[in-house]
Amino acid sequence: MQRYLSKVLIKKILRLPASMRLVNNTAQWGQVAFPKDENSQVKLGFHFDFAGKVMKDGIIYNKYKMQFSDGDIPPVLKSWRTVFKKHGYLVNVYIKDGGTAVDIEQGLRTAVETASTFQNLNGAEALEAQKRAAEEEARTRTVVE
Repeated sequence: MQRYLSKVLIKKILRLPASMRLVNNTAQWGQVAFPKDENSQVKLGFHFDFAGKVMKDGIIYNKYKMQFSDGDIPPVLKSWRTVFKKHGYLVNVYIKDGGTAVDIEQGLRTAVETASTFQNLNGAEALEAQKRAAEEEARTRTVVE
């Protein structure tokens, strides 16, 4: 799955002009920010729900919950969707607000590294690791209104 996320998914996302929505967010909290249409969601296997703005080290980031899409997603993702569907999302993604395509790539690569730590764990261990990662993120980031 890590190969798919790092080699395929990031390239697919960056090729889509609409990916700039991730740095110039217009979605409300809890709404799908990218991609908006269901066909693109199925092709990618994921969508990004806006989860607010946070500040770290004086920089404002858009926070997204990277969620598995419904429907017939790429086979490499199906077993992971089964594990993480109960929890609702795979990983949080932080992308610099008002940034560039480079910032999108950096945010996605950081998220892939985090998600890859879950890859060798069984379902319960992966969910627990995900929970600990979310708690750590909550301690290090300030919510921006």
